[in-house]
Amino acid sequence: MRIYKKRKIKKLALLIFPLLLLDSILLLPSFASVSIKPMFSIIWITDTQYLSYKFPNNFETMCSWITTYSETLNVKAVLHTGDIVERAWNKGEWARADNSMGILLKANIPYCWDAGNHDQLEKSWVGKDFPAFDTAIMRKKEYWVGDILEGKNTAIKFTASDWDFLILNIENHANDSVLDWANDLLLAHPNSHAIVATHSYISDTCAYDDWARHFRSNVLNKHPNIFMTLNGHFMQGSRANRTYANNRHELFFNCQHTDGGEGDATIRILTFSKEEDAILVNTFNTVTNQFLSDPENRFTLDIPFFENPDTHESLTLIRNELIEASELPSISSEVPEFSSISSEVLEFSCFSLILSILVFSMAALALLKSKLRKIKSLRRK
Repeated sequence: MRIYKKRKIKKLALLIFPLLLLDSILLLPSFASVSIKPMFSIIWITDTQYLSYKFPNNFETMCSWITTYSETLNVKAVLHTGDIVERAWNKGEWARADNSMGILLKANIPYCWDAGNHDQLEKSWVGKDFPAFDTAIMRKKEYWVGDILEGKNTAIKFTASDWDFLILNIENHANDSVLDWANDLLLAHPNSHAIVATHSYISDTCAYDDWARHFRSNVLNKHPNIFMTLNGHFMQGSRANRTYANNRHELFFNCQHTDGGEGDATIRILTFSKEEDAILVNTFNTVTNQFLSDPENRFTLDIPFFENPDTHESLTLIRNELIEASELPSISSEVPEFSSISSEVLEFSCFSLILSILVFSMAALALLKSKLRKIKSLRRK
């Protein structure tokens, strides 16, 4: 009876081994496929005036963090929505800002900026005298599209997942000459998906002042390829807010008063997933290494793209009908960490592989013992 049971166990072990081995082999490719999904990121920083003024090391840490993780996040662009320094005339603050933003410049990471109200003098701005904000240097970059008024307004482009993108940065309460410049660039890139970043646009309560309404009517509403606006500046109430208008997402974000001003080192990571047709928005403090997990700082947006301008109107109508009927698929606000899915699959596949090796070893050991017994038995005879 004992011999029969041992033989049965051996056969079972030898049967389980190839199944487990096959399972582990099949799981490893699935891990690879998860990690190479067509995703890319845009990093948004804003209102760094306290970093330039009081906490330059945090400014350096933030830009170094972006550089370090640029490949992991597949960063295509970094944009700064103004108030780079606290005191527009202070060259010491500009030198600190230049030192930090220069980290991105040296790493050849595409970036753009606009001048906030704290960055401007009456007729000019000091930023132009520093390499990180010198348009003569930036115009040599392949991604550079244009600039106006000594670099207080800038524009860049990039391509990702077969999509062409245009990013425009507009200074605080820009005059009509700047708005004309913006309109010309948007007209020149009608098939590019456009993000318009301004220092000030929607408030922390998603309200519009007179300039914002003028800007919306004379620029934003004229170009259907604008799918998103980004701005900072406001700080009276919420650190973040967002709304949806005319087929575009409008986002406000500013952490400058968080942690006594050190919150300026908090960045927005906008990760685009072509497969999921969604934008995952995470907010991360690069000094404390912590995500802001509240619903206003960690959420998912749909991608309101259209194939070409001719179909835009019909697609907008269809989309609005879906929104009203609440038929758009809901996406959980629980955004997984970037590598959590991949690590789980890898752990399980490795576990299966280790288990299969263990089972095979046990079966081989049992067979070896059996052979040794037979040899001893023959010698005794």
